[in-house]
This record gives sequence, structure tokens and C-alpha cells, in this order.
Amino acid sequence: MFDKLDAQIFQIHLNGPGMSGRGVRFRMLKPKQKRASDAVAATKVDKDASIQEFVAMRLLEGVRSFITEITLKANLPTLFPESGEVEWKKVSYVDLAHGGDCDIDSGELFTALDVEFLEGLYRMYHEPSQEQVKTILGEQKTLA
Repeated sequence: MFDKLDAQIFQIHLNGPGMSGRGVRFRMLKPKQKRASDAVAATKVDKDASIQEFVAMRLLEGVRSFITEITLKANLPTLFPESGEVEWKKVSYVDLAHGGDCDIDSGELFTALDVEFLEGLYRMYHEPSQEQVKTILGEQKTLA
């Protein structure tokens, strides 16, 4: 039978200038989960919203959906265990949504740069880049 894809969890440290210093763990969404996230975004923008407004909401909803854990503390110098106890909190979409305990858009836990970076990561893991498309198409073979 076919090999099944393993669920992978990735860990990053938002430790650049203008960032919170918080640790974030995230996962790649399954196609069905991504479509559901996109559908939620469509319901959250006004019917007269521009494409840019929809894309911005789609990215924010995607980030809310792909984060699995965050560190309790910000301004961490490192995430390595030998630096001391780094405590993680499991989070859900509801936690990260507007009004949730960890509302990603409130500015209380994440900086604007953190959110932009996370949106870039979401895009990298869930949308093909033009370079990827060119590379894959360049490897295609005509069979008939």
C-alpha cells in the first residue's frame, strides 16, 4: 500500500530584533484542515473586501490553525533544555482566535513582526512558491 505522511511538529524561536523571544511549535495542516481554515477566513471578511484583505485574513487564520504550542515566557535567550526549564503550553485555534486566552492578534503575546514571520512560515509550508512550480515543471517528462 501507499506510505502515509507522518505528522511533523516544527519548533522555532522568535528571537530576532522586534520579536517576542517566544518559542512556537507548529504543524503542517492536512488539505482538509487548510480548506477549513480558508473557509473560516472567507466568513470573517466583509462581502465587499478586497483580495488583499481576504489574503491577509487567510494567512492569519492559517497561523491560528497551524500553531500547536507556545512558550509561557517571552524574551527567552534560547529554547535549548540546558538553558533551564522552558515551559510550553498547548494551544488550539480557539485560544489563538480573537478573544481567546492567547489571541495572536492582540499584541499581548506576539509582536507584529512575530505575526508577519509566522504568516511567512505558514505561506512557506502551505503554498507553492513560483520557484517550486518552475522546478517541478522543469522536471516533467512527456510520456505520449
